[in-house]
Amino acid sequence: MRVLTLILYKLAKRCRFALGFNPAEGAAPNHKKEAAEKNMSTAEQREQIAHRQAILLDLLMLILVVLDLSWIAFDQIFGIKLIREQLFDAFLPQFSSWYFEEVHQSFLLYESTIFGTFFIVEISLRWVWAIWKKRYAKWFFYPIVHWYDVLGCIPLSSFRVLRFLRVIALLYSLHKWKFINLYNYSLFRLVIHYYNIAVEEISDRVAISLLEEAKIEIRRGTPLSKALAQDVFRPKHAELTDWAAGHIQAGLQLHYHRHRYEIQAYLKDIIEEITHGNKELKQLQKIPVLGKSIQQDVEQAVSSITFGVIDRLTTDLANKEHLVVLETTVAAVLEVIFQMSEHSKGEKDNLANDLVIESVDLIINRIRKKRWQEVEASWKA
Repeated sequence: MRVLTLILYKLAKRCRFALGFNPAEGAAPNHKKEAAEKNMSTAEQREQIAHRQAILLDLLMLILVVLDLSWIAFDQIFGIKLIREQLFDAFLPQFSSWYFEEVHQSFLLYESTIFGTFFIVEISLRWVWAIWKKRYAKWFFYPIVHWYDVLGCIPLSSFRVLRFLRVIALLYSLHKWKFINLYNYSLFRLVIHYYNIAVEEISDRVAISLLEEAKIEIRRGTPLSKALAQDVFRPKHAELTDWAAGHIQAGLQLHYHRHRYEIQAYLKDIIEEITHGNKELKQLQKIPVLGKSIQQDVEQAVSSITFGVIDRLTTDLANKEHLVVLETTVAAVLEVIFQMSEHSKGEKDNLANDLVIESVDLIINRIRKKRWQEVEASWKA
């Protein structure tokens, strides 16, 4: 109750700003605000007026609900015979006698007439407003969504407890209107934290259960390679081509020049190994005087030509001007892969199922990680 009183005090203080009253200037008009309102369009002015009216209505209902709950709490305490005799009869005998005879005996009638009428009228007006603004898909959805408001109007003690939920809903509504910031209160932050824990635990269990069922269906069903190729990858053929070609080109730009000389040395060793075993080139050694030199020149020429072609091809593919060539090559390769996947059979077909199941397992492992534990660990750090 102390926290609620503090919140109400701050609400009353901020209400002066919501009405356009500037405490620093007293009752004097706020010329800057008037100038800003003149520059607003008619729609913006209407929206601002509706915003203020909604805030004022929520404030009014919050005050009424708090007063009603305070009165209910007082009457419940007054109804305890020991407290009434030892406290009220002893110190306020006239008030105690009058309240017991006139109010306490007919408390349900008075409370329902004074506050219950306001609550019923307010809910009816909000319901009509929701229908007019088409807030929900069906006209009867409002009382279902705001069930605690409807049941709280029933004049029974078991239902009047639901008005505490109304207080929470009104405070949260003012929070959404950015009239107050509930995160400034440690109690609210604590409640939200445990609420998030409950939501995360429930949603994680539901998600894991659904994914486990999906794995069972994948194992029971037909192989997925054909379905993946036709329904998933083929419609994204162009996007996959652009993505793969872009990454290949970026990789060539980044790594080729770093390892250019290593590639050249590797090609030279391979060519020397092949040419040394070539019978035709061995015949060149039989040429008097110049045979060995000619053989070395031929090997060097073959090595230079081969590396030159590869170097030029790789450099061109790494150039953005030749991206179309790379995309055409990647598109052709992907098309071959799609066709093979659509007509694959046997073990290769089951590979797609295994990949999907392993991907689902990876998602399940991610879901099993408790984010709220990480949040609490960050608080302790």
